[in-house]
Formats: sequence, C-alpha cells, structure tokens
Amino acid sequence: MKNWKSWCIAMAVNKRRFIKDKVSCSCSMPGVWKAVAHSEGCVVVYHSPKACAHITEEMERNQYFRMLARREYTDPPYTAPLVTSNIGKKESIFGGSQLLKKCLDYVVATYSPKYIVVTDSCVSGVIGDDSVAVCQEAEQEHGVPILHIDCHGFLDGEYYGGFIATGKLLIDRFMVKTEATEEITVKSEHEVNVPRQNHVKSESTNPVSSKLSSVTPYKVTLIGEKDGPSSLDIQQFCALIEDFGLEIYKSFPGYCSIEDMQKIGESDFTVILGGTQKAYAYLKEIADYMSEKLGIPHFASDYPIGWQGTVRWLDAFNTFLQDFKRDKAVQVTASATVASITDASITSSTVAPTTDIPISSNSTYLQTAPAIDIEAVKANVWHRFEEGYEPYKKTLQAASIILCWGVVSPTTDLSWVLEWLYLGGLSLDKVVILDNVPVDQQKSLRKLLDKYYPETPAVLEQADTELPRDALIITTQELAEPFLRQLMLPCLPPIGMAGLVQMYRKLFMLARRRGERGIVLYGW
Repeated sequence: MKNWKSWCIAMAVNKRRFIKDKVSCSCSMPGVWKAVAHSEGCVVVYHSPKACAHITEEMERNQYFRMLARREYTDPPYTAPLVTSNIGKKESIFGGSQLLKKCLDYVVATYSPKYIVVTDSCVSGVIGDDSVAVCQEAEQEHGVPILHIDCHGFLDGEYYGGFIATGKLLIDRFMVKTEATEEITVKSEHEVNVPRQNHVKSESTNPVSSKLSSVTPYKVTLIGEKDGPSSLDIQQFCALIEDFGLEIYKSFPGYCSIEDMQKIGESDFTVILGGTQKAYAYLKEIADYMSEKLGIPHFASDYPIGWQGTVRWLDAFNTFLQDFKRDKAVQVTASATVASITDASITSSTVAPTTDIPISSNSTYLQTAPAIDIEAVKANVWHRFEEGYEPYKKTLQAASIILCWGVVSPTTDLSWVLEWLYLGGLSLDKVVILDNVPVDQQKSLRKLLDKYYPETPAVLEQADTELPRDALIITTQELAEPFLRQLMLPCLPPIGMAGLVQMYRKLFMLARRRGERGIVLYGW
C-alpha cells in the first residue's frame, strides 16, 4: 500500500466543486455611489436606513483587498463621503421627507460639497417620499447642485441600473457640447508628445514607438472605471491607446470632478471599458447617451484577450481611428468652405464666388497625413510583452506543467490559456480532463489542444490518476490535495499582453515555492 502522502496525491477526483448560475438581484444604490465614488467634491446621500451604507462599504472593502492582493492598489485622490438619512421605524410609517431635508442641511454644513448625489432606498420608495421636491428645495436654499437619482434600491434595476442613471444625469447637468474647431494639428514623428496621467506608469521604452507614423493628438475619454486608474486593466488600455499617439483624458464616471466633466465635451471620442456582457451593455448605453447629447463618437470592441485578441483590437481601433480622422477632415473642410463662401459674399455681393475655395492648411494636412504604421504599433506591444516576461522565462520554461480542465460555463472561453502557455514557450506535459466535463466541452478542448500542443496527451480523470508534487498544476477548479502547487484560472481572462505577463508572474511564484508544501494561487 502506498504511503499516506502518495495516497492523497493520487486522489485527483477529490475536487472542491461549485457552479453557480443565477439571475442577478442586486441593489442599485451601490451603483450610484460607485459612479461618483472618486469625483472630487462630491458627497453621496442615501435616503435609507443605516444598513444600506454598510453594504456599499463592504463592496469597496472587498475591492480594496482584491487590488492589494494583485499589487495594484494605490490610494485614490478622493473618496466621496457616504451619508445616510438613517430612516427608522417612525419614518417608515409616516414618511421621511423632513429627515432627508435635515440630512442635506447637515451635509452642506459639514462637508461644503461641490455637489451632492441623492438616491432612495427600497424603504423610501415604498413609502413614497417626494425626494425630488426635497432636493430641489435644498438646492435653491444652499446654492449647491443636488442631483436626485431616480432609483429605489431593489425596486429599480440593479447595480448597473444605478450606475447608468447617475452617469446620464451627470452628462445632463455638467457637460456641454463643444463645437468642432479648425485648429486641429498633426504632429510629425519627432514632435509626438503624449502626456500621461500621473496614475499611468510608462510602459513603452522600445525605440520602435518613435518610428510610428504621424498621428493626431486626439483627446480620449474612457467610459467605465474597471477597478480604477491604478488597475492593471486600465493601464493596459492606456498603453494601447497611447501607442497611437493619443491623449488619455479621464475615466468617466467615477474619477471626474465637476471641472473635469465640463471639459469632457472637448474629447474627440470615447473608448468603452466593458467587462461582462451585462456591464458592456450598460456602459455602451452611457456612451450612446453621451454621443447623442454631445456628439462624441465612441469606440466599442471586445477586450484585447491574448495576442490574437490584442491584434484584432489594434486593427479594429486603427480602422476606427482612420475613419474618425477622415470624418474630422471632412467636417473641417466643410466649415472652411462655408466660411470662405460667407466671406466672399460679404466682400462682394456682385461677384460670383470662385469654385476654387481655399481651405485651411490644417484640414489639408489632415487629409494628406500618412496612415499610422499599425505593424510598428504591434511590434511595440510585443516588445513590451517580451520585456515583461523575461524575468520569469528561464524558470518557467524548465518547469513541468499539467493542466487540469474541469467543467466551465458555456459562455466561458478558455482558449487564451493554451495560447498563454504557447506564447511563453512552456512545456505542457499533460492535460487531465476532470470527470465533470461534458462531452461537447471535451471535444472543444481537444480541438484547441491540437492547435497549440498536438503532442501533449489529454487523459480522462480516473480514480487512480496521479498528479506529481513537483509539477505546476494549472486548474479550472481548486483541487483538495494539500501537497499540490496550484494556479487556479480566473473567471474572466486577463486583459492584453500585460495581463498575460501578470499570469506568468503568478506561475513563477508557484515555481519558486520551496519544500513539499502545497499552495493555491488565484489568477484574479
């Protein structure tokens, strides 16, 4: 009989299983707070019992620890105070409008806010408090903008329902449409100077970036917050966009002061940062609303996942940018033509205007500016990937790696995992298909395996399946054996090539684990 350690490791069948698929039934109030959480000078008021604020506080604390574990957390420049009107039993019966008025008076006296955002809870929605009238009265009395978000906890939508309603109201109250100007310049390759925000670390040290074709320094606003400006996801998006010589302005909503929002109308276009299909749909609604109100177009595309996904994203963004530049040039030319005709008619009403209408040199330069060298952009992205991967390359390429593949949601695409291993030149010794994987998913996995690792055996899990202790186990489900070194794959794939480098770093940490102690690292 095997010793007890070997017996534990042989039982690969012992998995910690859980699959949960349910309809979201979340509250809209945390979405309201999140939309202005780091908007300087804002104070959020919940017309609710005190416990409602506790839920929001717990959500923010969870995000803090997630980012801390990923080494991405930095102190935000400002966090909006969250105040509740503290509805009690009496107000739940007789109404709490007066309590809300007292709360707003307290907020103005205590915080001297630049603006206040108010939303209702389920309780105030059920009793029917006229919060809109109270907010209007308080705004007139104190001279402070008070925005009432027409959401009532669980009664109106969910988390993103509050988020999108707040975003739309911020657009209505603080943003103005900026007319297109003729002063659009195109810098030469020696003049390109892309200013970065303080929170975005410069990732591009490759001289390839200096060889990019002439680009227009357009201003771009990001729609969504994706864990904030310090997160790896946001920094990856910023790096990709700035590879085209563009200027990142702000992330809306969530990280814009009133002054910032008033200048968003000067943005040339927006880029949507969507995560799940549900989040993307809501953020696109904000972008569509901004386009309708301010005339700002938006770029919408799938996330850049892995190298192939990044290439598709870059190609799509390049196409969008070229179309945008062409449309912009047409607008400037049309404006110059109208201005020339007007000037000619004023100068001499008896002389017919010439057909050779002079147009501005800026618009002519826009039309004749060479296209962006997209291949140079891709080379720059690949160079950053190689630089980031280099510290882990030698150790990981010498490691023994086993992939344990369990059942996943039908909407989950894990093709990036095999591409990630393949790009790193890692040896995949074996794929263990766990016993809970449906036949159709097994076929899909074997097809992917033939594409990237045709020589690697894929075996079905058996009762006597053994997983060696010296191997690095990459798994979709946490295995219960205490002596295995496991990297549990994230539910959502990492974004861009920087996300792949982050996964290499975690696998490297697993490889450096000393002794026979097992460990589970999580990919998110």
